[in-house]
Amino acid sequence: MSKPRPSILLEFNELTPELMFRFMKQGLLPNFERFYNESYAYITDPEEEVKDLEPWIQWVTVHTGLKAKDHGVQELGEASKLREKGLTELFSEQQKKVFICGTMNVRFEHDIEGAVIPDPWTTDIEPSAEELKPFYHFVQGLVQKHTDPTRKLAASDYLGFMRFMVKHGLTMATVKSIVAQLTKERMTGKFQWRRVSILDRVVWDVFKHYYKKIQPDFSTLYLNSVAHLQHHYWRNLDPHLFKVKPSEEEQGEFKDAVLYGYQKMDAVLGEVIDFAGKEATLMLCSAVAQKPCLIYEDQGGKVYYRANKMEQFLKFAGITEEYVYSPVMSEEFHLEFNSEKAARSAADKLSALRVGDQPLMRGGANGSSYFGGCGVFSMVDENAVITNPATGASQPFFQLFYQAENLKSGMHDPKALFWVRQPDCKHVVAEQDVPLTAIAPTILSLAGIKPPAFMKAQPITEISGAS
Repeated sequence: MSKPRPSILLEFNELTPELMFRFMKQGLLPNFERFYNESYAYITDPEEEVKDLEPWIQWVTVHTGLKAKDHGVQELGEASKLREKGLTELFSEQQKKVFICGTMNVRFEHDIEGAVIPDPWTTDIEPSAEELKPFYHFVQGLVQKHTDPTRKLAASDYLGFMRFMVKHGLTMATVKSIVAQLTKERMTGKFQWRRVSILDRVVWDVFKHYYKKIQPDFSTLYLNSVAHLQHHYWRNLDPHLFKVKPSEEEQGEFKDAVLYGYQKMDAVLGEVIDFAGKEATLMLCSAVAQKPCLIYEDQGGKVYYRANKMEQFLKFAGITEEYVYSPVMSEEFHLEFNSEKAARSAADKLSALRVGDQPLMRGGANGSSYFGGCGVFSMVDENAVITNPATGASQPFFQLFYQAENLKSGMHDPKALFWVRQPDCKHVVAEQDVPLTAIAPTILSLAGIKPPAFMKAQPITEISGAS
């Protein structure tokens, strides 16, 4: 029996079928169009409730074959809650090499065959190898700085990152992209939002380096730029859909932001196809998609608020216990305490805070951790006040919080993409959706590994060869 071909799972987060086919029809995404025409093309359905349409939940489903109620992960940084093994560990158990590059909520043992770079939003997992830490911590710092403007990267962080990149795959194409981006920002004072696509290129460079070094049987490449741009700028792409219209100035900068993200990812995909050649099976998966976020338009759109200085805010809330603060996405954050009692006390104090007559915060304690964020998503009056019933203290809302970025434009949608390009480049378009839970057993079957009993979905027989 011939050795199974290696599989590369391209985790291009939240690519949306509607936009993908719109842009391909316009001839704007030549590499995605080529990939589609050389693949078995499926639409996936997570078969979940709206509350579970979050990427940090659905990527766990992709890797375990389990629905949300069965794998138990509900938030970022909860990989330790997994009761069953995912693809990373199942491949490694069979002495097959893996390289996991950025997958959300991935669980692994440190004696795996290969290497793992966790997602940058996690708070309690380190990369599998010491040499990966300068890269991981720098990217993690960039991501967390996006949600915490008080966070500063030190000069040593930049130096360690550059030393790492010079030795681990930095290409001239990426250097040119960085220089061009910084030049444009300096000349215009705008377009900082394009940096998310530069980060994709950096991650892709590192992926290539370690792929050649490890030669994995299974690998993942997680890229998030399009998801970010859709969430923030769909309103600029299709302003006619929204009641709250962007200004002319906003349109001048953001009109093509979503398309820009797709085209930059299209360029990476073209390089992936050339890099993989005919030796590997390429799988493009988006896990969850997006659609225009219209449900908040009658209240002026959905906005996020973050604490100006978390230490000052938590002091106002009456939290005196020692904690470690870690920002996550949008308005959310983790607080890690020394005990479950301290976490529960903090949750009670935060839940008691009010802005006007509504709760200020949403979240709760889980063990010795608190996970939550500001629960106000509508426009707040400039004179609004936050009150603490326990102490009788009050503070102007905008002394403790600030509005983060612009109005939310995209929201999660269940129907996502799963395209599988095998070396024969056969093109088949499936007539029916496939469950998201079928991806993990399909990947295992392609590698000649029998899916474990806890994976209830059947492999997709057209591509896995399973019967």
